[in-house]
Amino acid sequence: MTMSKKQLLIDFTRREIRRLGFINQHKSAPKDFTRERVFNFAMVFIVLLQKSVKSLQLVLNELLIEAHIKNTVTSSDYSQVRKKFKHTAFIALNEKAIELYYSDDKIKRWKGYRVFGVDASRIILPYHRDISAEFGDIPMKNQHGESGHYSSALFECRYDVLNHIAYQGGLYRHDCYGVDLALDLLKQSVERGSDSRDLDIYDRGYASYEMIAHLVHYKRAFVIRCKANTFKEARSLFSGQGHWSKTVKLSASLHKKQELQEAGLPIELEVRFVSVVLDTGEIEVLITSLMDADIQR
Repeated sequence: MTMSKKQLLIDFTRREIRRLGFINQHKSAPKDFTRERVFNFAMVFIVLLQKSVKSLQLVLNELLIEAHIKNTVTSSDYSQVRKKFKHTAFIALNEKAIELYYSDDKIKRWKGYRVFGVDASRIILPYHRDISAEFGDIPMKNQHGESGHYSSALFECRYDVLNHIAYQGGLYRHDCYGVDLALDLLKQSVERGSDSRDLDIYDRGYASYEMIAHLVHYKRAFVIRCKANTFKEARSLFSGQGHWSKTVKLSASLHKKQELQEAGLPIELEVRFVSVVLDTGEIEVLITSLMDADIQR
């Protein structure tokens, strides 16, 4: 019987977090995790992976009750061991899990494409000076008018919407520009050897000539929601007048042409605008690289 991908990934993770070579790569110091203790590398990984909302001590007590550990440990004991564990273990395992998942072609596609949604989300982080230094802090006032600060970051993700896999992601300063982060993920995906049948979907905040020029340059298929004032070619579609689909040539603005040329990006490109009527009666306009008549609507 063929093993499911889920079970394949679980079995791989179980083996990897106990493998000496992996442990040595992702521990803080050479002497860490060299002696058999109540909490070994694998157990720290499991506790972190659970992301439990329970108190840390309750989680530790449950591990004892379920015989995963042999002796009682305190949250202070765990915190000391946790410092020996590097976060890079999760990054490495995630990369390998993605590689294993796509190692065959038994994945869901839409008309032959892997479909990715790309967007950013703001995440509130624990307030600490080190976190604040890395991601920046934001001033705030509570309901009593008292001033304070909180830390926040932007999480940009490229997510396989059909197979439910976070294919790429990154945590950035809260004041970064989402389009720049999306371009960063785009370049990374090209460097790691992305599939030529990838289709990226973006929201209205990403609709710009520069973004489209990068996508065309990297030969990435795309669909982007438009704002009414982004491209003059889309205005008639928003008004409900004219054809529901039209192919047009876009040209870079005069003040952007030199910059785009120096970056090796096209200053003229062909795209298709498509209007879609939602169930609410609202008109959405999409800009896409898809010209194939079989997937026009």
